Amino acid sequence: MIESKGHIFVPGNMNNKFLYPDFDFTGFEFKPGDDKWTNVKNNLIPWDIFAVKECESTMDSLTDIIEDGFSKDFTSLISMNQKKGRGQHKRIWYSDKGNLSASLHIPLVFNGKWSENYLPLIFGNLITEVLDEFGVKVQIKWPNDIFFKGRKLGGILVEKKKDFYIVGIGLNLFSSQRVDFLENIFEILPVSLYEEKVVIKSPLLFWTLVLEHVFNFFNKRLAKESPSDLINSLIQKMVWLNEEVFLDDPYSGIQKYILKGLSEEGGLLLYDGRVTKVVYSGRIRSVNH
Repeated sequence: MIESKGHIFVPGNMNNKFLYPDFDFTGFEFKPGDDKWTNVKNNLIPWDIFAVKECESTMDSLTDIIEDGFSKDFTSLISMNQKKGRGQHKRIWYSDKGNLSASLHIPLVFNGKWSENYLPLIFGNLITEVLDEFGVKVQIKWPNDIFFKGRKLGGILVEKKKDFYIVGIGLNLFSSQRVDFLENIFEILPVSLYEEKVVIKSPLLFWTLVLEHVFNFFNKRLAKESPSDLINSLIQKMVWLNEEVFLDDPYSGIQKYILKGLSEEGGLLLYDGRVTKVVYSGRIRSVNH
């Protein structure tokens, strides 16, 4: 049994920046106090969670909380609604009520065999493990997208601050943004779990399950496992493996390759008919989908 040291906080009546979320979002009833942040529930793991009704970006809001001195290592923030979240290539990620919009503080814990370059892959793999507990089989689209039935379910973004990282995670648990047309061939149609008859009632309770997996990884698996274990696991979950893909990168434009997997450092292995090269940036898209 994990000792309960963490807490779940909601904005109190003295908080002039955030409002407290609805009860159906949290999965339990609570009463905000006459303070800036009210502790409403103990957490099963020794990390704090801040739950709010709305914010521009969970990554920016969590950074503000950290800088205000309310946060400690592995603290997270989850919001009912997110109006201007950040996605890959600076695209805006909108998220409505019922979806998961959360960010997590990660201290500078990497040394030796592990490096910060693995962070998006670590969290992508952990999300697949959590969804597997709900009977949902998802795939990874390198470097940071979660795919479900050929469409985009969510994504992961990692930003490095001065002495910590912020990991932002967005998942369409309940709804997906309507898309009337795709701007280019690298845009992917979105999907939500609810559209596919998978019901997750409380994003906050789902987030606590994600954090249990994160806690287990950083407190147990990080020391026992190697990056090759992570890479081997992810290769089995990659979308378009051994298929033709287009790669769009800032150096050579759009080129066609066969996707062969991941390198030990987490780069994408692409075969052009003559040689296999490793790339660490760019967008990919299946030639046939």
